[in-house]
Amino acid sequence: MKEKGFLKQSWARFKESAVYKILHFIVNSAAIALLITAILFIYQEWKEEERSDNIIKDLKGISENLLVVQGSLSTRYLGLFPGYIQNVNELLRESSPKDSVIIFEDVLYYGFLSRPAEFVEMNELLLAHADSGGVVTIVHYDEDGRTFHRMICESKISTALNAEMNRELRASFASKRGDTDSRGQMKAFERELCNAYFDRSRNEDLNAFKEDVERYKASLRQKASGDCPEDILQMCSRIDSVKTHWVGGKPLMEIEFYDYENMYRSITKEISAVYRKHGIELLPLNEYLTMSCWMAGNRAVLAFPSKWSSDEIGFFSQDPAFAKYIMTMLSGVRSTL
Repeated sequence: MKEKGFLKQSWARFKESAVYKILHFIVNSAAIALLITAILFIYQEWKEEERSDNIIKDLKGISENLLVVQGSLSTRYLGLFPGYIQNVNELLRESSPKDSVIIFEDVLYYGFLSRPAEFVEMNELLLAHADSGGVVTIVHYDEDGRTFHRMICESKISTALNAEMNRELRASFASKRGDTDSRGQMKAFERELCNAYFDRSRNEDLNAFKEDVERYKASLRQKASGDCPEDILQMCSRIDSVKTHWVGGKPLMEIEFYDYENMYRSITKEISAVYRKHGIELLPLNEYLTMSCWMAGNRAVLAFPSKWSSDEIGFFSQDPAFAKYIMTMLSGVRSTL
């Protein structure tokens, strides 16, 4: 019965096909030739369906084998930001006090907006590791440095407008190079320029900006509760207060670029204070990172920026070469301090 239904469907598809129309036009009187062609067409369709089922079964088996192979590789793909933050937390959960934790990240609030609950968990794991005698070292952008400032510009002013602003800024700096009396004026000029381009960027997509502000106001709220250590609860409460002061407490159109930058700086300082209280070592960096990483022992989650995507690409690695590279990066940072 199944085969009869299949034959009817194949014949109907054949009659609608270009093959049928062409043959019917050219060999209208050649019924035998048309019948033979139809049989061949249906036979081919039938074989293709059988083959498709077999291919699907084969591909399913191959994909399952590949997953097993992937799990055994020293380096494997995890996905795009922020998905791999859960892998960072898994890495920290599986670490022991004898494992040194080394982190390179642009900001200490990594993931607090995109994955608030996982951000809270990451902080809880880091403090627990330090409290149990484990060594934790974090390299991050100096919140008072130029790189931190550039990062905020790039994240809060659209790409095209940010490039335009930098051209205007370079031209103005070049015209006043060597004029020590104008440094204060140039700083004030840059402040006005950042706010002007921030306003233009905000007004170009006001709905997206409004959603962004609402996300900041909502992030972390009611996320840190219950079993969290008191330091984490207080830290999250203070971060909420910082966001409310700089972003949540002003009318939408009155928010300026430096409200955002001051908010980020204040959040960084709140987190820094808690980390230092628990003996976590913080090393400032004032140049762009080639990658972010979270390493415990010889196992690491790595995040590489992508030229073709705004999101970072995450990998897991236990390759000794990566561990050696991360230690080399750490030595390089220490040598500049």
